Amino acid sequence: MKLEIATIQDVPEILELQYKAFRPVAESLNWLDAPNLTETPFATHRSKSSVFTSR
Repeated sequence: MKLEIATIQDVPEILELQYKAFRPVAESLNWLDAPNLTETPFATHRSKSSVFTSR
């Protein structure tokens, strides 16, 4: 497996993957307007790893 840093061109594909992964959960919770996951610079800087939060 080859890991690469995502670029702005990767955003549509990443969002599609998020929708596929989390839509069933959102539907089961009746929360279809849940915000997208985002990565905060603060969290990444402090932990030195990728940390996702909800905006």
